[in-house]
Amino acid sequence: LVCMYVTALVPMLVADNIDKVRAQWTDILNYHTIVFNSTDNPMSEIGGNKYYKTKHGGEVMVTGTNVGAQVLSGAQIDNGYPASNIEAVYNMDNGNSYQIDHIIQGPVESVYKVLESNPDKYSKFLELCQVFDDNELLDWAGISTVRDEQTGIKESDRYKVFDSQDSKCLDQNVVFFNTYNYTVYAPDNDAMDIAFSRGLPTKDKIDNWYTNYSTRDWAVDSAYRCLNIIRDFVRYHFQQVSLYADQTVHTGEYNNEFSTFLVDELGISQKLNVTGGGNKINVVDNAGVTHVIDANNTSKMVNKMTRDFVFDDVLTNASYMTTSSFAVVHELSEPLYYSSDRRYDKSFLDMSAGAKSHKSTYKR
Repeated sequence: LVCMYVTALVPMLVADNIDKVRAQWTDILNYHTIVFNSTDNPMSEIGGNKYYKTKHGGEVMVTGTNVGAQVLSGAQIDNGYPASNIEAVYNMDNGNSYQIDHIIQGPVESVYKVLESNPDKYSKFLELCQVFDDNELLDWAGISTVRDEQTGIKESDRYKVFDSQDSKCLDQNVVFFNTYNYTVYAPDNDAMDIAFSRGLPTKDKIDNWYTNYSTRDWAVDSAYRCLNIIRDFVRYHFQQVSLYADQTVHTGEYNNEFSTFLVDELGISQKLNVTGGGNKINVVDNAGVTHVIDANNTSKMVNKMTRDFVFDDVLTNASYMTTSSFAVVHELSEPLYYSSDRRYDKSFLDMSAGAKSHKSTYKR
């Protein structure tokens, strides 16, 4: 356990706001505490690796081991916040404590913001993520956007990727994140072109059916299948547990397998096999293709820290954070394949082979 002590932060505790103050202080303390993996340095010292997970699933980047080294997180790396410089090191029985001159500042960009702010890289991926925001299109395709009175759930909730959380977030949050830490393998525009060439539907194709063939059963059925293919593709690129390309990558147990948000018809999460080291992560998909994420490649976005916040009120009136989810974004130059044949249009091939067609209900 390593505690990064903050030297000069004394809040004024107001009785009426004690719960809010406690929540924010807990977040600060968690951000300044690193929990080491059992295979880390046995003395629980920073060094060797560059990235370390904090107690609540965030991440810090450490540039050295002694006085003069720096500890940084997202806002300090990307948004110009002052670095946290190590001023003193205290050897303790259960680890080391480091005195720093600035509070550690976590990411102030969401996953959505990172994708939206880099259209030269991610405009095509983001466009597919946002196709599920069109309620009229979803209803036409047979995906209900009406909340079920008994369950309180809308069928369309199983498709959406981003949502504004009633404006109680920075911009838009990933709807299936849940106060944990995650990895986003973001295919860049070249990777998306590869995916389209292998059967991934485009938004333009669905829009054409909706605009010109809205009364045709085959168009509705095709749109439904395409939307499900897109959902599967997108969710396969979101993984449970954040992994950073570093000297040592702690991939854990279960044969280095990590669950994605793509769930098959049996309710089983599809896995990725991830190993790493030498500042690289090797991601093996269901087609057996190895995707190498290399932190030494400065032309690619690697180890980008993000945080999806949920506030107590709309952003302009918010006084504190109620919860959050951390994620790291890695750029991919080739998409992940969830099918062994590297195709995304399997449902259409199944249909041509006699599979049962989707029976949708829609307004003509």
